[in-house]
Amino acid sequence: MNKRQMIVLWAGIAAVVLICLFPPTRWSGGDWRSSRKMTDTGRLVGYLVAVSVVTGGLIYTLREKEEKTRSPESKQNKSEDA
Repeated sequence: MNKRQMIVLWAGIAAVVLICLFPPTRWSGGDWRSSRKMTDTGRLVGYLVAVSVVTGGLIYTLREKEEKTRSPESKQNKSEDA
């Protein structure tokens, strides 16, 4: 894992932590005296899935760019060295 991938991974972890610390809420109840703040679980799960997918996609994209820049000769040399 290269440095950019690690930065993206830690940013994704930080985003998940912040989403869990401050989850989306909604008001439930009929009138203002009996209303309560409740966690909107559906939106929370959606946010977590979206952050995970974007983080994974960025990590995958950064990996692909690194492999495309390598020449086939350097891959052969690495296998012979090992």
